[in-house]
Amino acid sequence: MAVSGAASDSVTNALGVVSDRSGDKDGSTHYDGSPSRSTLWFGFVLAFVSAWCAFILIGHFGFGIPRSLSLVDGNPERHPSDVISQPLLVSKPNVYKEVSFDPGLNPQLGEDFIFFIWFKARKPPVDGESLALMGKFDVSQQHRPGYALSLEGAPDGVRPKIYWNDAEGRGRWFALSSMRVRRKNWYLIAFVFSKDRFLSAHAAAAGDDSEPILLGGNQVEPVVVPQSNAAMVVGATGSGRFRGQLGPFGVLRGKKLAGRIKEVLASMAQDPNAIPSEVPSSSIALWASPHVDRGPRQIPIVTGAPQVSKARAVVESNTKKPSAFKVSRKVSKPVSCDKTKGKPS
Repeated sequence: MAVSGAASDSVTNALGVVSDRSGDKDGSTHYDGSPSRSTLWFGFVLAFVSAWCAFILIGHFGFGIPRSLSLVDGNPERHPSDVISQPLLVSKPNVYKEVSFDPGLNPQLGEDFIFFIWFKARKPPVDGESLALMGKFDVSQQHRPGYALSLEGAPDGVRPKIYWNDAEGRGRWFALSSMRVRRKNWYLIAFVFSKDRFLSAHAAAAGDDSEPILLGGNQVEPVVVPQSNAAMVVGATGSGRFRGQLGPFGVLRGKKLAGRIKEVLASMAQDPNAIPSEVPSSSIALWASPHVDRGPRQIPIVTGAPQVSKARAVVESNTKKPSAFKVSRKVSKPVSCDKTKGKPS
């Protein structure tokens, strides 16, 4: 960068060096012992280079530099592949788990209902693309009662979408606020049905310092409580497009669980493989590892059946189903994260 003469004088003055040239009677000048201009500039450049090298060394070794400036994760000692023990690798179609039917996996009036799942996407969905993670709905009935969870690409990130419908067909897909999803990072997502009418979603990243966030919510009117005799399927079945890894997933039911959801998710983020002490065993309807149920019910988890595979494909293809079951490709306005009530998609 070019430096003007005025700037040169100001730098020289700042160093406390002032040249003093006085004339003799004969008009000639003499040297008064002060350093020459070239010497001063050489010293300045040397000092600047030394300071810059010291700064680089300090930044490299991290002496006194906050972690946030070096973009280091909360736990740099933990390798991403070690976060989840024995995850389900979904590298192609028809790689999924089927959880046998159990009445405890259906929500009930007067209880909070929570479904959670860990996922690591090989590639986040692009705008308008839908990746199904889980589905539990009955295809033998007209309105497909049950619930499901998918991730839809949006211009501002990835938008969780929850299917929540009863036998009368009074439910639909509900879109929540977007979240940022980085490829090959582990994320925990949970949706909560509370007070018999509020449907919300929460998310957290793996790490000791992870802070769960609220992804908004919807008020379900009239009251919709899905009751389904279908098995639960998790992963990519039929034409399912999710590719990546899936970790522990499960269902929690009980009184006043929604009020402790952030505390529970924070504990799960610290140790994804453990059941948090904040979760009483009486509230665990399902806790898959993801290969076996570690909960008190010990529900069988097996490979999928053709009928379930067909049902799972319905969630993502949406080619022959009524409008109540259709995944909207139109991006809705994100729901505010500081409200529990918002506009569904």
